[in-house]
Amino acid sequence: LKQKYSHLRIGDTGIQDYFILLLARLEDELILKTRQDFKAIAIDRIREKLGDVKHMIQFHLKSLPRIDVNQLQSDAEFREIAVQKVFDTGYTAIIDRTTGSPIFHVDERIINLDMNGMKKERPIDLVSGFWDWYERALQGEEFHSFYLSKDQSDRIREKFQYVMPFQMKDAQWALVATAYIDEFFAPFELLSSEIGQSVENLSVKIDKEILNPIRKLTDGTEKIGSGDLS
Repeated sequence: LKQKYSHLRIGDTGIQDYFILLLARLEDELILKTRQDFKAIAIDRIREKLGDVKHMIQFHLKSLPRIDVNQLQSDAEFREIAVQKVFDTGYTAIIDRTTGSPIFHVDERIINLDMNGMKKERPIDLVSGFWDWYERALQGEEFHSFYLSKDQSDRIREKFQYVMPFQMKDAQWALVATAYIDEFFAPFELLSSEIGQSVENLSVKIDKEILNPIRKLTDGTEKIGSGDLS
């Protein structure tokens, strides 16, 4: 911190340290508040996205006499409704709560997969929290949560999902929208650097308008104390 605000020089190190601490706290609090706001906005955006998907599904299904999952899985138009993009690599999906299997998913390899078998194959330390939210989804709960997941590069990244129950005719599903957290925080990282720069600019203003007069006053007092009355 002292290196970042090294231009704040004043004879009284106590005052100097006070302003350095004050600016550091201001920067931290602004960044924290901005991150919290970004998180809330992202959650609302994903929830709204999933709500839109739900309405499109209802509109598509209302004319059908019954819901045949196999038939819907062969319906290209419905697949486009069910699986939509969220941020860069996120997506929406549908879980059949009666079977516990994903019936629409961006990864076709896990469609209709026996998730109990999958649970045995995937080490818990690589998907921390995944099975907790999956079980909640099968219970018909609406919620959002976080878990750790391996991406395509085998990196462990934190993932977010919003889950919304869906029931219509003979369908008992869980609609899911998921995305990696770092994708919807990407704009925040840029804004954080701008906040840091703004606080640094403020420190220059403080130095010029507050600390500089204090320095002059201190220098004048010291000169008078030494007998220099010029």
